[in-house]
Amino acid sequence: FFLKKSMAFTCIPCVLILAASAAAARSGRAHACLARPITTRSRPLAMPHAVERHGQTIYLATEEELQALVSPVIVDARDPEVIAAEAPDGGFKLASSIAVQWNTPGGETTAEGFAAKMAAAKCLPADKAQAIVTHCGGGGKGKKAMDALTALGYTNVHNGGNADRIRGAGLE
Repeated sequence: FFLKKSMAFTCIPCVLILAASAAAARSGRAHACLARPITTRSRPLAMPHAVERHGQTIYLATEEELQALVSPVIVDARDPEVIAAEAPDGGFKLASSIAVQWNTPGGETTAEGFAAKMAAAKCLPADKAQAIVTHCGGGGKGKKAMDALTALGYTNVHNGGNADRIRGAGLE
């Protein structure tokens, strides 16, 4: 099937649902995931807000949510060798991001362990309401990092998915 370049949807499942039902799209049916009317924009499809990784659905911050954040701390949870790769999974490191590896060689990373890594990197905010965006190559480690910070009482933590998604939202 073909979609006009100017049509913008919030997620890939909605694109598939609406593409399969052209009549619903022509009738102005509400968007499947946000129950809002379908709109057209002058840019390609919007970023998906949910991805499948390792058999689980991972919810990602939307472009609008990322753009609304004020001076977020951006945490790159990828392994150092992935960030340094010639073509890293998820895109090149953001200039404003701080690399804090989620994985712990030879063990499982805990919320407290990740917070200690962030403190060592001098990026753990004292203000638990400070905006924090975590990411990795596709959203999995970013989700684990987000969940760890949320468990420690941080209230404004978002999984940006990967560097390219965050860069696409204008946060660099």
